[in-house]
Amino acid sequence: YNDGEIKEISLIENLQREDLNPIEAATAMKQLMTEFKLTQDELAERIGKSRPAVANTLRLLNLCPDVMMLVAEGKLSAGHARTIVTLPADDQIKFAQEAVKAQVSVRELEKRVRAFNIPADVLDERKKKKRALASIELKSLVERMRYTFRTKVSLIGTDKKGRIYIDYYSRD
Repeated sequence: YNDGEIKEISLIENLQREDLNPIEAATAMKQLMTEFKLTQDELAERIGKSRPAVANTLRLLNLCPDVMMLVAEGKLSAGHARTIVTLPADDQIKFAQEAVKAQVSVRELEKRVRAFNIPADVLDERKKKKRALASIELKSLVERMRYTFRTKVSLIGTDKKGRIYIDYYSRD
């Protein structure tokens, strides 16, 4: 191997170690791509990961430094970080600190970011439309099921198709 190939192999082996934090992995991937002029597809093939996994890891480099530090220290997961990467720096910090403090799940953080990005009046309009979609008969059916089963029953969909969810809280 020549010096370039040795360096490339060394970087790839370093990337495949389990103890790298997500920011170190992203930095190593970026270094490989720049030094060896690799595309995401080529890099993914060489390190044995999917292209979307490589792309998602590289997106972490777009975080503001404070949030990168939280990820590097293990206080914030890469999944949480990817959720807020599109926000402005101030908002990234606010959401990251909130996620760490309240220990919210990635899904919950996604909901919060989505609600933050969509104006309140648009959200209200969407909720009204969802409620109006179900007919009186379907709403009545759901109410009867709630009464009969004595538990939460949810309806998602329209008159033509949808789902009815029945929650339970014990084996009984």
